[in-house]
Amino acid sequence: MTDTIRITIDPDVPEDERDTLLLRLREHADVRQAQQGDPLSVALVVIAVLKDLSTLAGGAVAIITLIEKLKAWRRAAREHGIVPKVTLERPGRPPLDLASANDSTIEGWFEG
Repeated sequence: MTDTIRITIDPDVPEDERDTLLLRLREHADVRQAQQGDPLSVALVVIAVLKDLSTLAGGAVAIITLIEKLKAWRRAAREHGIVPKVTLERPGRPPLDLASANDSTIEGWFEG
């Protein structure tokens, strides 16, 4: 069993913040770059396939951990004065904009 999330990182997000987000994602997902381009002018699009979803408990832990990593990254970006212009997409769910989402919205998006 896998769960795939498409992540679009706006070119306005500084490279070090993009790298930090991708590093956090790689801890719990296989991350593959889906779109190549100049990082200064084109949004970075990656596909994250969540790991450890083979059991219900493993899947729940993987998703909860990913939610916490995303919220921590978003919070840190804002503390550095950076708008976290990142959009998450997954089948059957509307896109989630981390720049406007609060913690409850992020949690609900993954639960739905």
